[in-house]
Amino acid sequence: MVNCRHCNKPFEEAKPWQVYCCERCQQDWHLHQRKLARQEKLFARLKEQDEARANGGRLDRGTPEQRQAASEVLAQIVEGRRSARRIWRRM
Repeated sequence: MVNCRHCNKPFEEAKPWQVYCCERCQQDWHLHQRKLARQEKLFARLKEQDEARANGGRLDRGTPEQRQAASEVLAQIVEGRRSARRIWRRM
């Protein structure tokens, strides 16, 4: 006799690798694991928001130099897309 991983009731295993007494327990256990993962993700996001409030209401997203470099790269990409459209329209 083996105990079910989800409900902890003893059952006769039909296969040596069987760890759940029925398909329902197997589904419930996996759904429970997904729920725990969602909750963990939510708690992490809430903790990040609390830290942001403690830091004066903003999240730290890199140094000012890094943000400036990123905005310059973005501006180059946008300008490149605009010039590509102009060339395409001329053809």
